[in-house]
Amino acid sequence: MNIPLKLIINMAALLLFLAVPPVLNAETQRDDLLRQAGELYNSQKYEEALKIYDEAEKQFGPDATLMYDRACTLYRLGKYKEAADLFAKAAKNTEDNQLNAAAEYNRGQSLYRLAHETTPDKAADMEKLLKQGEQAFRNVLNVTPGDTEAARALERTRRELLALQQAKQQQQQQQQQKQQQGDNKNNQKQNNQQSKGQNQQQGENQNQQQQGQQQNNQQGEQQKGNNQQGKNNNQQQQQNDNKPMSPSDALNTLAEEQNKAADYSRAIQKFSDSMSQKDREKSMQELQSFQQELNDLTDKIGKKTDPRSEEIQKAKQAQKQALDALKQGDLEKAEEKQREAARSLKQAGEKEQEKENNGQQQNQQNNEQEKEQADQQNEQQAEPDTGTEELKDAARDILEQEKRDRERRQQTRQKGGVNGVEKDW
Repeated sequence: MNIPLKLIINMAALLLFLAVPPVLNAETQRDDLLRQAGELYNSQKYEEALKIYDEAEKQFGPDATLMYDRACTLYRLGKYKEAADLFAKAAKNTEDNQLNAAAEYNRGQSLYRLAHETTPDKAADMEKLLKQGEQAFRNVLNVTPGDTEAARALERTRRELLALQQAKQQQQQQQQQKQQQGDNKNNQKQNNQQSKGQNQQQGENQNQQQQGQQQNNQQGEQQKGNNQQGKNNNQQQQQNDNKPMSPSDALNTLAEEQNKAADYSRAIQKFSDSMSQKDREKSMQELQSFQQELNDLTDKIGKKTDPRSEEIQKAKQAQKQALDALKQGDLEKAEEKQREAARSLKQAGEKEQEKENNGQQQNQQNNEQEKEQADQQNEQQAEPDTGTEELKDAARDILEQEKRDRERRQQTRQKGGVNGVEKDW
């Protein structure tokens, strides 16, 4: 919506041509120049008007009114940066509340136009200019609280700021996902190379099996342990690379958005009397939609973290009460419940952060214990089992002795003789 500029041109009444003191004559000449510039401005001859304003400033020096008039002309010429700076000087150098409010309002409009002239690759500059424009509109409302145009301009600027910040966050998430995909691709390539090297190593181990069965078994067990360790390392690396936004970060972000919704409720409540019925209804509908989105996000995040969390349950209850209050038009109660929900979400985020920190410590301890157990098993496998070897040797001796006795008995039967039975008791 284009808001007409509040052009203020202060002209004194024309004096009759009389013999007057030099100071009064100078003021008459200044007023004549301002009158000429004003006529050119109204005729949309802005370049010519600006030249006369410059001449007036050169002859008589700058004042708040002249700076304001020059700034309006610069705005019409599309020189928004110069206009915004000059509007700021005019507001600073006047004690007239009406002139101050007009200068701040037009400064906000200049910054808004300047923000929309920035290129898409300079989103940070656009955000900075919109924030400055937002502050200018706030300054107007501090001086003239009933200014509906300033209130609408403030709300429009704040909504664009919110949309810009959300787009910025979405872009960052997309960049992170792209980076993760690239990391996963590199990891897959490394895993393939590692697998190829392991296959070559296994082939060499098979060739070395001819050197001895015992040595081959030991190498096989050791290789098996190495493969399992490499698999565990790869799985852990992939899990770290694909790590999504943590629950604590999601809850903290949601708490910030909930506070912004409370700010909207306060703004509409503050300027409700000066807004038209149509604008107020539109603002209320948009705020209700925003609150409903926050309620849905809280429900989704709560299901993914801890549905039984007391803080999340409190936040959901407060959000529901806030939405009901908005539907009933009770902005004061809505803001109260929105702030309450934001505090509960913040507390839930802090608890989730503690769980995440504790979980990381526990995982580290478990990994260390598993590593120690694996090292102990490898050491036990590497040591020869002397007890088992001794049993094998004893069994072999018994079998060989039994074989010799059986052969001797067969030879005796063939000769026709009978030997007595050997008693072992």
